[in-house]
Amino acid sequence: MKKVIITILAITLLVAPLHFEMIQSDKVHAQEPKNEEETTDQEGYYKKDNYIYKIENGKAVVYGQITPEDVVTVPENINGYEVTKISPGGFITSRVLNIPKTVKSIFGYVSPGNSERYRLEEINVDKDNKNFTSIDGVLYNKDISRMLIYPTLRKAKKYIEPSTVIAGYYDASRDYSYSRYLEDITFSSNNNTHIIGYMYNCPSLKTINIPANIRTTSPGDKEQGSCEACVNLENVNFAKNSKVENISKYTFWGCTRLKKINIPKSVKKISGAAFFNCSSLSKVTLHKGLKTIGDTAFCNCIKLKTIKIPKTVTSIGMNAFERCKKLKTVKLKKGLKTIKRYAFYKCKSLKKITLPKGLKEIGKYAFRKTKIKKVKIPKSVKKLTKKAFNKGCKIKKK
Repeated sequence: MKKVIITILAITLLVAPLHFEMIQSDKVHAQEPKNEEETTDQEGYYKKDNYIYKIENGKAVVYGQITPEDVVTVPENINGYEVTKISPGGFITSRVLNIPKTVKSIFGYVSPGNSERYRLEEINVDKDNKNFTSIDGVLYNKDISRMLIYPTLRKAKKYIEPSTVIAGYYDASRDYSYSRYLEDITFSSNNNTHIIGYMYNCPSLKTINIPANIRTTSPGDKEQGSCEACVNLENVNFAKNSKVENISKYTFWGCTRLKKINIPKSVKKISGAAFFNCSSLSKVTLHKGLKTIGDTAFCNCIKLKTIKIPKTVTSIGMNAFERCKKLKTVKLKKGLKTIKRYAFYKCKSLKKITLPKGLKEIGKYAFRKTKIKKVKIPKSVKKLTKKAFNKGCKIKKK
């Protein structure tokens, strides 16, 4: 009995924080089972044939198993009640989950992180299920417009999102985070899909392919790191006619094997920390049309040697190129208005800089701890702090 209670509590804690139903149910009324069963706690949970369940509106809601099985085939009925709702989060310690045709809604799936308990490799759905389907072990809604669950331990190395996919489990985001074996992913080419998936800490990921319909590298409504901590990512392939306008915050943070990036001509903004700590990044190609380079965008890219800033860029953010210790050549063009504080701080290989006409502001410590010994300041500069350059640097207004 104690073992059952502990199991129930563990599963309840796992699924409770992120309750989700693909199909809205009527007001829930807990009921007694038809046959007398052992109640495992005071919340109305029951056990039968190794399953943990509740009864709501005359239907069984399955929360998981008492003793996990390697391959789980959820029954259509438990103790005379049709199974219409299940929590996939209650089966993450099984390798295979088979969903019956009777299931109408799912809830309570939580990304497992690096949990050693997680074993789920594939999810299969009965072909006669009217609400869900599966393709090669990945769970979708019936019309395949939503990618619902990509099992973290799915063995396939390559995955192409179906062109019908426009959203994920909760919203437009599709979650591939912590996928252990995924090496190559191509996102949906559906014109209604404007964001890429969430791939945080996919240790094997090497290549991502971004089609022309994508507008931002953010995996959701709020900017967040879609490829953050993908330490083996080497190739980022944008479509030739790419429409991406924003490289969002933290997109490639900590992608330490990424060596080069060609930012599409459509991009107007590189947001904060987009390439922070990409320690192998040695070549960055920027194009006319880019307007803003955000705070810490390329901070600590220690192998970057040259950067050419297009004339359309008006602002270089705080710490944007800080500690790019091999950066020798920085080409700035007329159109630039602001170089914010610490922008090129500790760029120890930078010996000279030509500041363009029209520049208005140079922030504190912008070129501090570089090797610049003399510099000409355009008359257009209205704000220049004494500590923008090294002490002893010869400053001349032109």
